[in-house]
Amino acid sequence: MNNLFQLLRKHEAYNIVGHVRPDGDCIGSEVALSTVIRALGGQCYVICNDAIPPNFVSFFEGVPCVPADKIDNSLPLICVDCSDFKRVGQLVKLAYDEVFLNIDHHISNNKFALNNIVNGDAASTTEILAEILIGNKFAIAKQIADALYLGIMTDTGRFAYASTSLKTFKIAETLISSGTEPYKMYALAYENNTLRRYRMLERLLKNMEIFCEGRVCLSFVTESDFEETGAAAFDTEGFVNYTRELKGVLVGCFLEIRNDFIKCSLRALNKGLRVDLFASMFGGGGHPCAAGFLKHDIFENNFVERLRVALCEHVKNFCGYDHASI
Repeated sequence: MNNLFQLLRKHEAYNIVGHVRPDGDCIGSEVALSTVIRALGGQCYVICNDAIPPNFVSFFEGVPCVPADKIDNSLPLICVDCSDFKRVGQLVKLAYDEVFLNIDHHISNNKFALNNIVNGDAASTTEILAEILIGNKFAIAKQIADALYLGIMTDTGRFAYASTSLKTFKIAETLISSGTEPYKMYALAYENNTLRRYRMLERLLKNMEIFCEGRVCLSFVTESDFEETGAAAFDTEGFVNYTRELKGVLVGCFLEIRNDFIKCSLRALNKGLRVDLFASMFGGGGHPCAAGFLKHDIFENNFVERLRVALCEHVKNFCGYDHASI
């Protein structure tokens, strides 16, 4: 990992891209790395596939951004928080034949770049970046510290997931020493909810079903739900957690059923349930406890019902739960 600075000095300018539908870790990684590159004397542009969630816009102050349809593909590309190249979005995929650097923490990452800094044991991509910066005694400015803290806080479920370690807390301590104020980061990420988000949450709760004798919970929202509430894609961030937090549920599943695709998010009680392997059956991936996939050929007969059956079989196979009925 210590070769990051050596790699960054190979070129004078870069494009950075994270995954579509960016979350806190993706945004934090983009902002922190682009700020580091500029601090080293280089230039850097963050490629934006989607609208930045309103509560995270302030993190991009002073960060040069470029829409995905206006990419200068003569600049080498750095991917952050992407388990595979498909996650960068169609426009970026079409613009680049190769990726210069891939920095990620997903266990399913296939190391698709010329240079790869991948650690499946890390709690977040921002934790990887923070560990490198701290280990190299890089002067962490407040904007970098805030971005890194945002990513770590959100990807560890507010420091509650099993991926949270003593190292995670020590890194957070260093970031706080660099100027990050935890209560402000928390408020930005979790206390800026809109009424339309709660209207969507109503529909999520209404559509919940528990099956596999209480071990699996699935819920969904549809295209019409988005239209009727006026919600945007980022308004459903974190909804999958509600499906997993029910008592007795081992695997939670949340679906966004849109006109031309289904987006599936999965959460598991523990890493032995390997929802990343389940997601890989549908072309997705992720972590043992958090994974997902995006499916465009959704007009297959009874896809959701077959997904329901497959989830139950997966739970049976991976946790040893013996069930006769679904």
